[in-house]
Amino acid sequence: MTFSMSLWLIDVMNKDTVNNEAFAAINPNKRIPAIDDNGFILTESTAILRYLAVKHKVADHWYPTALQDRARVDKALSFFPQNICNGCFFHTCIFPRRTGKPRNEEKCAELRADLNQPSISPKTLCSKAENFIGGDNISIAGLQYLGEITQF
Repeated sequence: MTFSMSLWLIDVMNKDTVNNEAFAAINPNKRIPAIDDNGFILTESTAILRYLAVKHKVADHWYPTALQDRARVDKALSFFPQNICNGCFFHTCIFPRRTGKPRNEEKCAELRADLNQPSISPKTLCSKAENFIGGDNISIAGLQYLGEITQF
């Protein structure tokens, strides 16, 4: 298996890295991640993970073909960007660094409390019968989770 994609070195704390014309041609939203796979441009981490798993026909446990197994992985993939990245990480790290203002501790406490609610907690992404995020086997949901949670 060979990959032929454009790679960019991105400094997330340096707006000039993503505000240049070359990167804007790949992602007009000027956000990461984004890939250029031989002229096919794709943005959004979950879309990229799904695309690469299907394109390269990875082992079924990474992105299952069985409908209910895939739905569990998709559920976990849908959870991360909205609840962790756009919520906690943005208010805890990105907003203060971009604005120079101190983080809103009240908002951060609210977001941390939200993450501990049984209905949206990362703990609920695995049932007691499951061994991994999104199912019984390692999957692209585990990769997404690792990427999201290590940002803290």
